[in-house]
Amino acid sequence: MYGWAGTILYVDLTRKKIWKEPLSRKLMSFIGGRGINVKILYDMYKPGTDAFDPSNPIIFGTGPSVGTSAPAASRFNVTTRSPLGYLGDGNCGGFWSPELKRAGYDHIVVLGKAQSPVYLWVEDDHVELIDASNLWGKDTWVTEKIIRKEHNDQEIQILSIGQAGENLVRFACVRTGPKRAAGRTGSGAVMGSKNLKAIAVRGTGTINVADEEGLKRAVRKAFIKLKNSGLYKTLGVPGCFGAFWFKHQNGDMLSTRHHSSGYWKDAGKLDPAVFRRRWMIRRVGCAGCTVKCSQEYVVKDSPYGEMRSEVPEFGGFVGLSSVVDNSDWYSVLKANEVANEYGLDLTSTGGVISFAMELYEKGIINRDDVGFPLHWGEGESIIKMIEMIAKREGFGDILAEGEVRAAKKIGKGAQEYVLAIKNVEQHEVVRATKGSALAEAVSSRGSDHLRGQPLVEMMGLSPDECKRLFGFSNIGDPEAYENKGRVVANFYERICAISDMMEMCKFQSEWVSPWCLTADDYAELFSTITGVEMDAAGFYRAADRLINLERAFIAREGIRRKDDYPSWREFKEPLPSGPRKGAVLDKEKYDRMLDEYYEARGWDKNTGVPKKETLEKLKLKDVVEVLS
Repeated sequence: MYGWAGTILYVDLTRKKIWKEPLSRKLMSFIGGRGINVKILYDMYKPGTDAFDPSNPIIFGTGPSVGTSAPAASRFNVTTRSPLGYLGDGNCGGFWSPELKRAGYDHIVVLGKAQSPVYLWVEDDHVELIDASNLWGKDTWVTEKIIRKEHNDQEIQILSIGQAGENLVRFACVRTGPKRAAGRTGSGAVMGSKNLKAIAVRGTGTINVADEEGLKRAVRKAFIKLKNSGLYKTLGVPGCFGAFWFKHQNGDMLSTRHHSSGYWKDAGKLDPAVFRRRWMIRRVGCAGCTVKCSQEYVVKDSPYGEMRSEVPEFGGFVGLSSVVDNSDWYSVLKANEVANEYGLDLTSTGGVISFAMELYEKGIINRDDVGFPLHWGEGESIIKMIEMIAKREGFGDILAEGEVRAAKKIGKGAQEYVLAIKNVEQHEVVRATKGSALAEAVSSRGSDHLRGQPLVEMMGLSPDECKRLFGFSNIGDPEAYENKGRVVANFYERICAISDMMEMCKFQSEWVSPWCLTADDYAELFSTITGVEMDAAGFYRAADRLINLERAFIAREGIRRKDDYPSWREFKEPLPSGPRKGAVLDKEKYDRMLDEYYEARGWDKNTGVPKKETLEKLKLKDVVEVLS
């Protein structure tokens, strides 16, 4: 077998049983990573089961390109029933995924619940469960250090949860390294519910490829394309959180004060150039990446003492700065450090804290409820609340449930201020970018830009360029509704799915820029790696199969058309300031855009459920019986 390791590792924590099964040809049709993960979940998960039930599986999956010389082929997906929303799925980079492939496994499926804390130790063919009582209560950074010391091996790659996962915070994430996380939908809490503290891996094998010379040519071609695309300059130099500065300059999508605005007057206080000049040590990246969009830093002049880590991604940086109106460098970085150690999703963390700040401002909650004043921009209060959420202490115990459930507990009109999609906290303001509003809303895992946001709306391309690249001249106009449904479905969602199935970083794909890697490039890499002939059309079919299966999963759990809308604020409150002042979503036009998207997807316009003929065409006949 080429590309794929060819083995799935199963672990039943309740029975303390570990076994291996070959990766079937049927599963291979879902390519890998996100695709195979959701197929396993769909087949194994009993509809309606609570996310914290021991029978809820949690699946960790690599892709066929991982561990090869393909650019940035280092990612993995973690998939489960979400304790926050519906489909729990997170994608993560770093070095863990290639290590698992070298150990000989494509996926790990974990079932059951251990009687006491354990971690899974995988060393090539040797797999065992090890007591983790000494790790329980430790943060993610300390956990990694202890496990490496126990095995006397600094090259071990580790996934772990912090105290947030142990305490079942519904947006706890799975972490690896200083900052990388499979976030958003609470996979860390599912690990915690199973008493699974970590998965530590050491692999010494190699990944066989079908056509080594062909792969070399394809990789060389890909690197030249990426270099000429300008990606190294636009993403590598400013780093991932450079998107913060771009969206500030654009003036329409920098979420501010619980998404009440898309423009933040204090953004200049957090200029990334100032960060690089004062504290940056070096650029770093995931395995096999030449862009290196992350930045390692040391802050020695902080009131919190020395801080050393990597800068947060865009969503996390915004969540701990503009969303909570905090413009102090030191407290933003400290909040990032604390949230990472505890294993919290930074976007949802910022979301629930900003939600609480708005409730405090409106008088719905007060100092007696919270335990201290909770005003906008107060760094000390933000950091304190992060700790309370992770430990489920006081008011933090309520916010640990996420905005939707917290509002029900608070009452007194709090539900009127909830901003969430499919129970997942809103990611960013989308009033001024209509296609982005659609992509965020129809995302299978809840509010999310990484499933298919049409970044063309922010590129400034001419109508002629848009017509040539996408077939529609108005696609680059952020205010346009028409044709956005087709482009989200037929282009952006597909390329994001292809990246996640291959487990290659989508920042190097045409999702980011039309001049980066296309479906044709992925097909060439896939063919030379696996020996299975693939073209762009074949990859698009595989992407559609994945997207429809994810939709079938959440439809089986009750998701319908009513759940495919951005939060109320996007329709009712025009942007109050900035270059796009007055922008707001029009309900009737959004409905037509959603109709267009459903038509492109082959889903019923009234319900949003995939049609029978669509599923049969994609060879998902077993799904038809459930949804018909």
